[in-house]
Amino acid sequence: MAFPVTGYSGYPDWLLPQVIGNGIQYEFTRGQYWLGSGLTAESNVLADTRASDAYDFAGTQLFPVNDPVVSAVTGLEGWGAVTNLQLNSDAPSSVAAATLTPNAALAPDGTMTASKLEETATTATHLAFDNAATVNGTTYNRSVFLKAAERTFALVSLSATAHAVGVNLLTGAVISTNGSPANILVEDAGSGWWRISFSAAALSSPNNNQNVYSSLDGVWGNRSYTGEGGKGILVWGNQVTLGTRLEPYVRTTSAAATREPDAITNPNFATHAATFGFASGMAALARVNLTRLSDGAARRIATFGTAADGAYIEFTTSNTFKAVLRKSSADAVTLESGVVGSTGVYDVTATLDPGAYSLTVSGGVTGDTDASAETLPAAIANACYIGHKEDTTLHLNGPLERLALWGV
Repeated sequence: MAFPVTGYSGYPDWLLPQVIGNGIQYEFTRGQYWLGSGLTAESNVLADTRASDAYDFAGTQLFPVNDPVVSAVTGLEGWGAVTNLQLNSDAPSSVAAATLTPNAALAPDGTMTASKLEETATTATHLAFDNAATVNGTTYNRSVFLKAAERTFALVSLSATAHAVGVNLLTGAVISTNGSPANILVEDAGSGWWRISFSAAALSSPNNNQNVYSSLDGVWGNRSYTGEGGKGILVWGNQVTLGTRLEPYVRTTSAAATREPDAITNPNFATHAATFGFASGMAALARVNLTRLSDGAARRIATFGTAADGAYIEFTTSNTFKAVLRKSSADAVTLESGVVGSTGVYDVTATLDPGAYSLTVSGGVTGDTDASAETLPAAIANACYIGHKEDTTLHLNGPLERLALWGV
């Protein structure tokens, strides 16, 4: 299936012809939604009952309680619970051979909440730090947003001096490491900001302090030097989360804070499904950027009906796509693709047409077919959960760029 679709007049070039008058299409990166014969409001086809505010993954926009996180860059972001253990994430409470000025510059989200870390004129390490209640030997992801000011290099550490990464804040290049940092990422956050992250096993000794250093050259061994008053870097969004993966930013003050899990649905799915005859046969197409998905267990792309009677599409731990029809709590039809890469954008189409079930994946990946004469359970048309199971587990933990549903 080629994208974008062209060749017919009066319709957006992103619209799938089979959806016209016959289904629903979500274009998350465009913020546009099609229902039957025309464009529709987001609230008619998308809802979230997340019980907390939430940043998009890039940290550029804060979405209020129950507002789906839809990014023009990544698409719809569905996440499980994320807890930031780092206290005072935007303005660490302690410094050494330095000063910290809160609310000194524009942060990546456009608010005046970034802090300025400036050296003092002493020969020492120049840093800001705060506490995160980590457990000895447990793996955490450490991340922070940094921007060059008078200094163009910085160091970021976990468990005080146990693990660290040095970065060039003009180019994003990693200059040095200390300890055993893994999964190192330096991502361009826009406007000169970089999000630096890595994972490592925490140590109870020396302590639970998580440090950010101003640096002359990004070399860990050179972190002590004679500072110059007024010179430093910009700091925002310190974070420590459980596990290896980089998570969306969660702001904290004097205590750890949690982004509650997303619970994303089509709030009017039963009505729409009846209109388009989904209980007699339906197809779903999802566009997923695997580069942006987190590591971890199976990740649900979309779920229909109930756990006992319905269907779902997911990306599995073995790097395959899978579509399953469930009847009376048993897997009546299971379709699976060949192994795909851990990067790249894929269009995955699952067709649930009684007697002609199929799963196809773009990019030359082989997908299953099944000619079993299995009727669809009526409950398949009762509910649509996007980016998670019906019990809000197995979150996609990443973005979904497109979702299209139509009757077959």
